Amino acid sequence: MKRFAFLFICFIAFLSCKQNKNDAAPTVSVAQDSVAPPNYFPLTTFIRGQLAEIKKSFKPVLEYNIKGERMDSAWLKPEDFETEIAPFLIPTIDTANMVDLFKEEKFLDQSINAYTFTYSPSRKLPDSIDLRQWDVYVNPESGKVSRIYMVKEKGAGRQQQLTWQADQKWCRIININSKPDGTFFTESERKIVWDF
Repeated sequence: MKRFAFLFICFIAFLSCKQNKNDAAPTVSVAQDSVAPPNYFPLTTFIRGQLAEIKKSFKPVLEYNIKGERMDSAWLKPEDFETEIAPFLIPTIDTANMVDLFKEEKFLDQSINAYTFTYSPSRKLPDSIDLRQWDVYVNPESGKVSRIYMVKEKGAGRQQQLTWQADQKWCRIININSKPDGTFFTESERKIVWDF
């Protein structure tokens, strides 16, 4: 009889612990399949920070203009350097402005020993956005940005590209145009060096 009473008490305890789904207390839970929102690299802020460092360093800035076989060089004031880079500071590239327009892909590229973050359009871009893609390369040992590459469409088959080599302290702006047969050629190239 004691055994029966013990089993009966265990059965009642089991039933009292089990809740009806309709009587369940409200809980806060995170969906298992939800994905954390992306956090894009704030590229515009990074370049502006680099420009501020260049201004503070008072180091000379040299620009090489390359057109075909001809190359000229000239010293640049920091303000003039910022003017050269200005087209790549618009639109502001960060999560808030680009998450609806661009998707991010990231991987470790062992051939160049860098974490590569590639941003390409996720849908048709509005006419006001001439930016077509950008890549950020991060050194896996230091965790610092080593290089940035951006492409902007300028219309009528023209492109403008920026390569910003942060670890080597230079950048290159290339203007590309297309011929009637669809082939491309370099219209002009400027390399700007801020540390020799």
